[in-house]
Amino acid sequence: MHKPRCIRIFSSKSQAMRAQNILKEAGITSKISEDKFGKLSLPQLGIKPRFRLYIEQADIQRAAAYLAIQIRKSRLKN
Repeated sequence: MHKPRCIRIFSSKSQAMRAQNILKEAGITSKISEDKFGKLSLPQLGIKPRFRLYIEQADIQRAAAYLAIQIRKSRLKN
C-alpha cells in the first residue's frame, strides 16, 4: 500500500474485519492493525482494544461512501 490512512477505529477485531470485507467487495484493499503500547496489547494494560482500518489515500472518498452505505443497509435489515 502507498500512503495508507486510517479511516476508522473499531473496538473489536470482528467489526474491523466486517468493514474490511465490505471494502473488499468494492475492490478496495485495506489493512487492519491493533493498537499496542510497545509489545503489549491494550487489554493487557486494562484498556479497551482498538483496531484501525487503513486504506490507500487515493481510495478514501470512495471507501468512506461505500462503507457508509453498506453499514446503513445492514442496520436497516436488523
